[in-house]
Amino acid sequence: MILIPDTSALVELIRGSETGRAVEEILEDADIVLIPTLVLAELRSFLERNNIDPTIAAKVAESGLVVSLEADIAINAGALHAKIKRENKNVSLADCIIAETARKYDAVVLTTDHHFKLLGNAIILEK
Repeated sequence: MILIPDTSALVELIRGSETGRAVEEILEDADIVLIPTLVLAELRSFLERNNIDPTIAAKVAESGLVVSLEADIAINAGALHAKIKRENKNVSLADCIIAETARKYDAVVLTTDHHFKLLGNAIILEK
């Protein structure tokens, strides 16, 4: 399975929570782990805001294959975001980008965010 950890899953992993332990097990079983550059940016922001070692973001980058935001992903994510917003759903553009990245690479998103039910193929863990 190709897996993309969402920032929420990585935060639980860093916190060492029970959910974080489940994240670790799922990541270990993945065939390939893709790390979107957007997730790295969100993770670095979280680390800085919470006074946690910011070098963890670089370690996460080294733990998988980093994928950049490409034009087709951005364009498709914008369309997805607009569609969901028209339906009065509150989903961030960032999450639409992650969902479209997963779609492009036929990957599964690993997350704790329940709104990923609206976005496609995801493993949603409880916090």
